[in-house]
Amino acid sequence: MHFIKYAIAIICFEFLFWYLIFIIISLPSMAFLPLLSWATEEHRSRAKKILSIPILVGMFLFGTLLPALFYSGGIFATTNYFMKGASHPMLYAIIGGLLCFWCVAPSGETNLLAILVSVVSYILYMTILKTFGQSIGDTGFGIVDWILAILLPLLLIGLIIAFICWIISKFRTNGKTISESKESLESDG
Repeated sequence: MHFIKYAIAIICFEFLFWYLIFIIISLPSMAFLPLLSWATEEHRSRAKKILSIPILVGMFLFGTLLPALFYSGGIFATTNYFMKGASHPMLYAIIGGLLCFWCVAPSGETNLLAILVSVVSYILYMTILKTFGQSIGDTGFGIVDWILAILLPLLLIGLIIAFICWIISKFRTNGKTISESKESLESDG
């Protein structure tokens, strides 16, 4: 059962990362695209050649390095959290490393440099930065607990309100059809 919870947490993290966190984190790299197209135009001057280096470095930092660090950090936080109560914690560590090695976008796109950064940072998290990473993971799960504690009652209240509105709309629809049928019977009779 513990492994099933781990698998569900990893699937939720993968979905959250690729469809929300990655989009937010990689937004600054989109600002470098027009600069890159300007630097690689037909007439390449010396200034454009010199400026293309910081443009490529910025694209690497915001488009590859930062998302890969967040990805491996999320995998580490989830794996480390579930390793605490596991009977075979090394199995979780190995699965987390394989997940960082298999860093594939939902579109099937892979980036060898991002995979390398993800695996190396995961290894660093697991070895050197474990206490720091553990506090980050515990903080992240604490935030998730608070968010769920707030959102679940709001979800229940929303469902109750939606159900009441649905019932009211049904009564109004039925009331109109009954009054319309009475009017048609009176006009026929």
